[in-house]
Amino acid sequence: WIPVTAVGVYISVSYICFRFPGLLHKFRPPIVPESRRKVWLISHRGGAQENPENTIQAYKHAKSLGTDMLELDVHFTRDKQVVVVHDNHLLRLSHEDILVNETDYSDLPPLAESVKLHFSNKHYDTTGKDRRFPLLKEVFEAFPDTPINLDLKIHSEELIASASELIKEYNREKITVWGSSHSNTSKRCFEVNRNIPQFFPATSALVLYISYVTGLLPFIPIKHQYLEIPFIGPDWKTALHRRHATVSDYAFYMIRFLNVISGPLIAHLNRRGILVFAWVLNDEAEYSDCLKYRFNGIMTDRPTLLKQFLDRKLSGTVSTRQ
Repeated sequence: WIPVTAVGVYISVSYICFRFPGLLHKFRPPIVPESRRKVWLISHRGGAQENPENTIQAYKHAKSLGTDMLELDVHFTRDKQVVVVHDNHLLRLSHEDILVNETDYSDLPPLAESVKLHFSNKHYDTTGKDRRFPLLKEVFEAFPDTPINLDLKIHSEELIASASELIKEYNREKITVWGSSHSNTSKRCFEVNRNIPQFFPATSALVLYISYVTGLLPFIPIKHQYLEIPFIGPDWKTALHRRHATVSDYAFYMIRFLNVISGPLIAHLNRRGILVFAWVLNDEAEYSDCLKYRFNGIMTDRPTLLKQFLDRKLSGTVSTRQ
């Protein structure tokens, strides 16, 4: 009976500590100011289906809608400039076979007139619109009070150091979330500047979910402050199959399963001061699922549609913490 009793005690203690994490962990309030809404409206690359991605024009449009946060990506040029662009290889964005990190900023080509979107089967026509890749400091100057989610796309000591210095120079340590999907880059970000809140890298997010389903999570300290997880809808699934034909359907089913079981996890993380954002959602059915599973924020390429949806579904100023 001893093993059965031990398992029963473990399950009971795990459940109690999961439900009341304050018994083991001190609550850390989110550093970045909370959204005025119950759910954050986060403009992914500024709203890549409504304006050219990662451009000042896109960010201005998102800001005019009242976006709660801008999401953007950065690379490092050969002449040591932090530039806002998602791809290092510019074939998709500019139709040119060059690398950002091997090119001076002044020599970067503009966006092509037709850009293939990542999370859709569509192309975006940039004709007559802003097609220039801005510097990170330009974005900080144009949007001094807007929270920004900063994704470092490559592991570079110089990129990490330069991004940190810019965040400090523009007094943005409390309104910027930074990090990378790569664990080594994430670790280095902590070492360089612990004052900037950080999102989970991919490996840490996977470990978090494993800890969640095994009951270990309540006993594990967490240093990251934002969890950003993929939320795969039909349009994104088709687009990913187009880009990566070898991706198995089982991977999509697994991610969808993790989305479905996220509700209790999100509530637990919120009680520890950690917010959970879903990416990248672009239709109302997906937005509705995010509300059902109680995500704190939604990243979208269609901020106008998401704003209309949230305005219709939600009202008043409600805390994002559960």
